[in-house]
Amino acid sequence: MPETSSSAELKPMPTNGHRRWQILSIALRCSRAFSQATKIIVENQDAFFNTFLRSPSYIAVDVEPECFSSIDKQRLSKLVREKNSDHLNQFGGIQGLVSQLKTDVDTGIKSDAEAIFLRRQTFGSNTIRIASPKMSRIVLETFKDPIIIVLFLSASLCLGFGIRREGLR
Repeated sequence: MPETSSSAELKPMPTNGHRRWQILSIALRCSRAFSQATKIIVENQDAFFNTFLRSPSYIAVDVEPECFSSIDKQRLSKLVREKNSDHLNQFGGIQGLVSQLKTDVDTGIKSDAEAIFLRRQTFGSNTIRIASPKMSRIVLETFKDPIIIVLFLSASLCLGFGIRREGLR
C-alpha cells in the first residue's frame, strides 16, 4: 500500500471493556445532569412556573356597543371574571342585567334565528376551551417529589451497572 503523508494519528479500536466504561460514564453524566436540572427547577420553581407556564384562567367577554350599548364592557367582563355580587349590583341586580342584555328571567333569550345570530356575533359562541396540560409541565411536576428523584437516580445506577456487568445486547 502506498504511504500517505498524514499528520493524523491512528488510534486503536476500543476494546469491549473500554466501550462499557464509556457507556457507563455517559449514563452517569446524564443522571448527574438530570439531578442538577431538577435541583435548579425545584429551587426556582415559583419563578419558573410563573414565567414560562402561565396560562390565563378567565374568559373575556367582548361586547359590541351598537347592539348592547347600555352595557359597560369592562364592568361586564369584571362581573364574569370575578363573580362578585357588588359588580352585579352595579348593573342594577339581576333584573337590571337581564334588561340590559335584552333577555327574560323565565324564558331566556328569544329563540328566533336573528336574535341568536346577533348574540353569537356580539358575544361569540357559548363554548369553553379547556386547555390540556402540556407534557413538559407534567414531567416537571413529577420531579418536584424527592421520592421520584431518588427512584430516577437508582434506576440510572441500576442501568449503568447492568450495562457494565452484562454489556449491551
